[in-house]
This record gives sequence, structure tokens and C-alpha cells, in this order.
Amino acid sequence: DGDNDGKKAFHGKNSIGGSLIFDGNTIRNMTDWFVMDNTSSQNDVAYALEYVAFNNNTLENVHGSIAFRGHPENAIDYAEVIGNTANYGSTLNNFWASIEVNNASYIEAAYNEIHGIRAANQSGSWGDWGEHHALQFWNNVGAWTLDVHDNDLSGNDQGIAMATNGNYVVPGGSIYNNNLSDITEFAITAELWGPGDGDCGDDPGARVNAENNYFGNTGSLSSWTTSTATCWVDAEPFYLDAAMTTLATQDCAGVYEGDALADDCQ
Repeated sequence: DGDNDGKKAFHGKNSIGGSLIFDGNTIRNMTDWFVMDNTSSQNDVAYALEYVAFNNNTLENVHGSIAFRGHPENAIDYAEVIGNTANYGSTLNNFWASIEVNNASYIEAAYNEIHGIRAANQSGSWGDWGEHHALQFWNNVGAWTLDVHDNDLSGNDQGIAMATNGNYVVPGGSIYNNNLSDITEFAITAELWGPGDGDCGDDPGARVNAENNYFGNTGSLSSWTTSTATCWVDAEPFYLDAAMTTLATQDCAGVYEGDALADDCQ
């Protein structure tokens, strides 16, 4: 319990290597701009983490972000973010993401529930960064794999953000079975960083597999508003219902949930 006076749940001060495990805790009343960070919020990492687990934790009245940062030459072997719950409704202080993991060779993020990250709650320099993600991932060390599934990330301004341009590596793996409905800026983006106006920036040359997610939309992907934009990801097919039982189907022109009739394609 941070007692609302600026405490942090964990402050690594760039002196932690090996394994870092945080499991089954309640983190509450943390008003600092970062809640947990192994390097004091810098990417010049001194000691390599090999394994990170942030699992089964509950965040209550937390105002800042959580980050696990890998060494720029020796990536985290395996990171898991599983079964956490966070509901944001109060002030966010220079916030960039609920949970960030960077420079990891394999990341699994599953069964998390993250809601209520809204720009209207932000104080500080968030407007300069433009980042208020539910989940943020990136890697500029080498090949890496994402396994992001069965998360409820509905009710946020921004969903899942990955950096892929420049020195950032496009991940393998997939993002699937996630609820990304009621998103006001972007659902999934694989560029640095996805703006809310739908301008996806430069093509990174590859696509991230983001098939089989629920975005809360009907109709074809091209008909969606920019608030549900997906940048440089393969988001088709997508689910048509929150229970994720019915996938979109293609019309005769090959458009998912398109309106072309069979005779239009002859």
C-alpha cells in the first residue's frame, strides 16, 4: 500500500539480474509515475534479466506504469504477464502503459483484465508522449515471439502497442482471443506509436498475426472507424461477438463481412 504519498511497489535502480517474480500481490494507492521498474525507467539496462513473471496481481488506485526492461544486448529469455487485474479511474501520472515488457525473446500475456485507461484522467507530460497503452511490447535485440491471448482490454483509449519501425524487430507468434472493444484510439498497432487518427506511419515490411480477436465492430475492416484502427497487423478474420464464438466470413470478393453478392464477383 503506497498510502498515496509517492511510493513505488518496486524500484530496481538498475541493479537486478536473473529472475524477477511478482506473484499474487495487491498493489494499491501508488501515485508515483512508475509503479514497478527494474531500471528506474531507463532502457540503458546494466544487468540482464533472464526470467520475468508478473502474475495474479491486482492493481487498485494505481496512477503510474509498470515496466520490465531487458538488456540491450542480452534479451530476457522468457517473460510472462498472466492473470492480473487493473481498473483505472483516477488520475494517471505521466502514464505510458499499464504493463510494458521490452527486449524479451518470448513474451506470454494472458488472462489479464485491464480497463479504464483514458486520456481525460492524465496529468503530466502524457500529451507529449501520446502513449497510454494497456500493453506495450518491443524488442531491438533480435528475433522474438509474442503469445498474447484471452485478455480483456476493453474500455481503454489504446490497446496493444508494439514498436516495429527502424531498429525495432517485428515479432513472431500471435495475438488472439482478446477483447479489444470500446477502444477510442487504436486496438492493436505495430508501429511507433499508433496514433488515434489512423495514420499508421511507415510499413515495417511484415505483419503481426492478430487474427481471431473481438473489436466490437461489424462490417468489413475497411469500414471501421479510426478508433478501432489496427496498424500493420493481420486482424482478419475477427470475432463478431464478445463471447468469441462466431468468426467473420468472406464474401465472394474475399472481403471479411463484405457485402458483395455472388453475382457481383462474376
